[in-house]
Amino acid sequence: MRSAPRRGLVVSGPWASGKTTAIKLLGKTHELLVKRKYPTQRERIPVVYITTPPKGSPRKLASEFANFLGLPHRLRQNVTDIADAVCQVLTMAKTDLVIVDFTDRDLCCS
Repeated sequence: MRSAPRRGLVVSGPWASGKTTAIKLLGKTHELLVKRKYPTQRERIPVVYITTPPKGSPRKLASEFANFLGLPHRLRQNVTDIADAVCQVLTMAKTDLVIVDFTDRDLCCS
């Protein structure tokens, strides 16, 4: 089975210019379109939206995804195990769009 190429999008701009509002609207619009197209597929999760945790690390980011999906994870679980579980659920749920909202402070140097 051939899948569509993965695409990425970076939205940047000055503080308070509406970046978060725009990506949330994109996610909501996509979710509504998918639900309209596949009304009987209630187990489908078309869009995942998370914000980066303060002083984020790969483990914290993976944990945010796990929390969004309601996946249980232990404190000592490694990032690879968490990410694998997240990817498995996203694949089974036919997720089309993953939105990660980085705060302005995540992109700044300290």
